Amino acid sequence: PGSSIKPITVYAPAIELNDDINEYAQIPDEPVSYGGWTPQNYEHRYYGVVKMRDVVAESMNAATVWILDHKVGLDKALKFGRKAGLPLTRKDLGWSPLALGGLTDGVNTVQMAQAYSSLDNNGVMNEAHAVEKVVTADGEVKEPIKEVKKDVRVYSAKAAWYTTRMLLSVVSGEGVTHGNTGKFAKLDNGQPVAGKTGTTQNGKDAWFVGYTPKHVLAVTIFNPPKGEQVELTGGKYPAKMFKAIMEDTMKDNNEPITRFEPPPGVPEPTPPFQLVAVSVGAQYDQASHAVHLSWNAQNDPRVKYRVERSEDQVNWQPLGEVQGGAFTDTSIQVPQAGGDGGLLGGLAPAPQPKTYYYRVIAIDTKTNQELPSNVATVQVTPDQPQTPPPDQGNPQGNPQGNPQGNDQGNQQGNPQGNDQGQGPGGIFGGPGGQDGSNAGGTDGTSTGGTDSTGGTSTGGTSTGGTDQGTDTGTDRGNGGHNGGNNGFIG
Repeated sequence: PGSSIKPITVYAPAIELNDDINEYAQIPDEPVSYGGWTPQNYEHRYYGVVKMRDVVAESMNAATVWILDHKVGLDKALKFGRKAGLPLTRKDLGWSPLALGGLTDGVNTVQMAQAYSSLDNNGVMNEAHAVEKVVTADGEVKEPIKEVKKDVRVYSAKAAWYTTRMLLSVVSGEGVTHGNTGKFAKLDNGQPVAGKTGTTQNGKDAWFVGYTPKHVLAVTIFNPPKGEQVELTGGKYPAKMFKAIMEDTMKDNNEPITRFEPPPGVPEPTPPFQLVAVSVGAQYDQASHAVHLSWNAQNDPRVKYRVERSEDQVNWQPLGEVQGGAFTDTSIQVPQAGGDGGLLGGLAPAPQPKTYYYRVIAIDTKTNQELPSNVATVQVTPDQPQTPPPDQGNPQGNPQGNPQGNDQGNQQGNPQGNDQGQGPGGIFGGPGGQDGSNAGGTDGTSTGGTDSTGGTSTGGTSTGGTDQGTDTGTDRGNGGHNGGNNGFIG
């Protein structure tokens, strides 16, 4: 039967025996040696790790042998084939016979249709027979000498349905990546078909076995031992013959199109768990001095996330673990604006923004597998200094003060004072001359500018009389005083 045996001895048994096997299961299609024999695919290439739906639709040999080896086993595969009605013997207990259909004696079309009927009948097989009953002239029903097997449970309803779903893709191509070998069996009238191709070594025999919800049909075409040889594959002539016969059958019986329905109580297959790396975004909230992170978390309790932070993208510091898709970092350092002047006064240099890097590690708590996210970058900027509100004071004050003040002082004072001190002071202090006597004019008072009732900051004191009156009067009246003090400037 070639690869048409695969659903009976490998695919359905693997689903029956394993909870993690369905159309989404990841299967390796790679070169592996089994006792010195390495299975090869028809296209002479390997596909790597692929979904089981693709293994079935593309009829991958290497991946099928892997399933037989790791998920079924030779003994169980032989038992499933026999239970489905195939005449398998102990000589067929091997990788090639049970996975690729290279049997010792082979099978016929009736036996293959009978085996597939268990997939079409929720896992229950009824032995194929053409005579319903024999009734004598007296009305007596004669029982057959050999009992016809009925209601033989070969697979669970779940295993049969999940296998049917994949065999539908063999014909329709839906949900597969690497092609569908049974596309020529697709019916023009829209009736869904599930089926499987089969080709034996060197194209000697070619098969297509398929079914609708009502009928099962097995087709085989073979080359004669002698004479002209035709290149045969199950996806060509057998699939086309299946299509012609099935369409005629439905037309002659005036059969409506029917859909495959899952058995009662059987849930649809779900993909096996797969840890997914997330994409993280980060945003700095200056008001709360915090960085808010968010990402697309998996909705599965077995997944948790470790949040990490770095300042150089080399040394990563764990901040915490969560199960959701959000985290707030409140432990950042915010650069401080402003500061005292230097030696000669003035403002300190403006602080630079601080850069933080974040990543989120997805963790499978059952296997401890870890997958890192992208790296999100955040710049933390300094807070802006607060400007104090302007002084309101008495808005009716004299904002200018008396700009003249008493800014003349005693202009006729002795401008020289006693400026013969013993030496100038230095910039770093040291002994200076004796204070010259302050014989000069009386310091000018700021009588004119004292009025600061109205505008202390903007008005009289700063802009008005105080500045102008004091400066003018003092400078001119204290000439002698300046000569002899230890001055900072000298």
